[in-house]
Amino acid sequence: MFIPEKQQFIVKPSADFALVDQKTRQEFNIKKIKIFTSSGEIVFSSDSKDIGKLNKHDYFFNVVAQGRKFTKLVSKDTASLEGQTVKADVVETYVPIIRDGAFMGA
Repeated sequence: MFIPEKQQFIVKPSADFALVDQKTRQEFNIKKIKIFTSSGEIVFSSDSKDIGKLNKHDYFFNVVAQGRKFTKLVSKDTASLEGQTVKADVVETYVPIIRDGAFMGA
């Protein structure tokens, strides 16, 4: 991943990035990994259907974009922060990416 000075992400996975992502998710029992721009656009997801979607939720802009991590326990058979019903208890975590004091994404 390369983050230029203009605060936009350009994601350039290496040829084996998908394999590394898959192994990491399996090893740590991670359902999904996403990378967001500062505007909330998903530029990488382990589920390609998510790419290009926008996160417009308050927690993204009022917490994560302010430089603070955001975590929520979502119980089985309830909606996640992004409105998807989960089949098991999950923890959703958003980690801000900060460069020179500026929010770059999450």
